[in-house]
Amino acid sequence: MRGRGGVAIVGIGTAGFGRMADESVASMADRALAAALDDSGLGRRDIDGLLVHIGSPRGLDYDEIAALLGLEVGYALQTWSHGRFGATVIATAAMALEHRLADCALCVAAFKRRSGRVVGEVTGVVRW
Repeated sequence: MRGRGGVAIVGIGTAGFGRMADESVASMADRALAAALDDSGLGRRDIDGLLVHIGSPRGLDYDEIAALLGLEVGYALQTWSHGRFGATVIATAAMALEHRLADCALCVAAFKRRSGRVVGEVTGVVRW
């Protein structure tokens, strides 16, 4: 949300961390959004920017998230589907707000770790 002389993070929400095999990515994103909106005092209608970290196949792409969460956004961005873009999403949201591409931006990282081996994975490590 744009404030005087810059932008501010006004709400944070999480669905928690752990094994959530029976819960969909959309349900986790919805719970986290509800918590962030409660924290900020804003409503879903206030959100006009959406920035997604980790889309398909481990998560949901920005258009699916917008539809499933009931958001109508004018600005959207999605980063690559691996783990080093969390800070990039937040920085890009700040730039979008500062340059008036959106008034209230939602940054989302909703995904599940895939099963199976990952290239470069160390054996003997507990898998989620």
